[in-house]
Amino acid sequence: GPAQHWRMYIRLKERGLRQAKREHGSRDQKIAFVSGVREQESQRRMLSTGAKKFEVRGRELWINPIIAWGSREKNAYIKAKGLPRNPVTQALCMSGECLCGAFAKPGELDEIRYHYPKAAEEIDRIAAKVRAAGKHCVWGTRPPKDDPNQELMPFLPLCVSCAGKYHSSQNDLHHPAGGDADSNKTRPSGLGA
Repeated sequence: GPAQHWRMYIRLKERGLRQAKREHGSRDQKIAFVSGVREQESQRRMLSTGAKKFEVRGRELWINPIIAWGSREKNAYIKAKGLPRNPVTQALCMSGECLCGAFAKPGELDEIRYHYPKAAEEIDRIAAKVRAAGKHCVWGTRPPKDDPNQELMPFLPLCVSCAGKYHSSQNDLHHPAGGDADSNKTRPSGLGA
């Protein structure tokens, strides 16, 4: 659930950042990371990134050049530069970069299963192990509120819009935060969200 999201961030993203720091310069040299984080994506993401154009954390310089861009500006730039779109985003209206499920919404696993059956099989395999260990593991649901593992998320500058996706699914099932409201993506009938 949401309380464990930071653990997946460390496993999937932080390790890569540490490797980049090891490979590019000594411990006393600063290293810059450029992010595509945008204020419109999610309130939680803004809390975890600081919602600043740039920020220094230790030897890391985080640069967020498009922090104030809306979806229209982002889409216009992508179109003008002829940049490729993420096919997972086109299919699922989310990046799919980690599929950790921390902020998954009901029906999301059905969409993943439809578009990416091997990814869904892996999610099912892991979920079976987690359930066998006696832990809550139902995609698109949160663990009980009295779960002692609930913790606040630390600085996660590369995490895309998970909380916003969950909360917006309550109001707008067709365009979760992180997806584009101006997208014309159609979903297979019978699938959630």
